[in-house]
Amino acid sequence: MGMKEKLTGLLGLIVMLFLLSLPVLYIDGLMLVAGLLFGRFLVAAGLIFWGVLITSLIALLVSLFKRTRAMTSFVLLIGSYILGTGLFLYSTAVVYSNWGFLWTFVGIFILGIGEYLFALVIFLLAGDWFSLIFLLSWGFISYFLRVASFYLAESYKSTVLLQK
Repeated sequence: MGMKEKLTGLLGLIVMLFLLSLPVLYIDGLMLVAGLLFGRFLVAAGLIFWGVLITSLIALLVSLFKRTRAMTSFVLLIGSYILGTGLFLYSTAVVYSNWGFLWTFVGIFILGIGEYLFALVIFLLAGDWFSLIFLLSWGFISYFLRVASFYLAESYKSTVLLQK
């Protein structure tokens, strides 16, 4: 075996080790962000949650006017992404703190929704009904905002096409 083959094999091993370490770095980074958002800045996270809800309610009221439905659809879509990101971070922090790295790793690879389902199971097994209902309502609100956004966008599009 020549020197070129040895270097190629060593480079391949280094690349493989790097790729295998990416999920670990990803989960550690998620826990860092979740710790910052929900540890020290829990009040800010709550304000963002309620701010998105109030903004969404106002946007839904504004959507009664047909001309504002495109803007309202965009606002609701952005709000659903903000709530969805917070929901994912919160669920990941719950799973990591209760069941550890392995289940966090498994949950991320179940299409990203595994963290949410695992967090629901954790609250169900612990009998923490307030947190379970809060997490369920958070997921429902995020999903509702996304569906309402698409509905309003389609409604605006059909209204504009009928006017032309």
